[in-house]
Amino acid sequence: MKKILAISILSIFLAGMIMPAIVFGVLPPNVIPDECHLRHTIRGGGTGCTATECVAGAKISVDTCPNCCLLDTIYTVSDWIFYLLLSAVTIMVVIGGSYYVTSAGDPEKAKKGQELIVYALVGLVIAFFARVIPAIFNFIFSNK
Repeated sequence: MKKILAISILSIFLAGMIMPAIVFGVLPPNVIPDECHLRHTIRGGGTGCTATECVAGAKISVDTCPNCCLLDTIYTVSDWIFYLLLSAVTIMVVIGGSYYVTSAGDPEKAKKGQELIVYALVGLVIAFFARVIPAIFNFIFSNK
């Protein structure tokens, strides 16, 4: 039962990580887009564009601002990962809390509930790290 649960959670997690790439990045083979539609405002001087060009909702030419399109994609994927991890953390805290509250003095159940909550907190730290990744890429591109 534990293996089935672990495999199903891993499958949902991997599908959640792959889904944004499928939704936002599927192109026919050998087709390179001429422009991209920004979903986020890209700040920083590393994009190779002026500050007024890389704003949310703008259509940017890939030839003039390739880094804007790349950073926007990184922001979009990291947003998806962040929201999926927050959902998983919430579910794990609820399940761990229910184990802990309904343990009725059973130390095994109480320990299992505590472990689930600790794992959820680790997942929360990883989720916040997913929000930092775009800033790291923006820093890397701005120092070229």
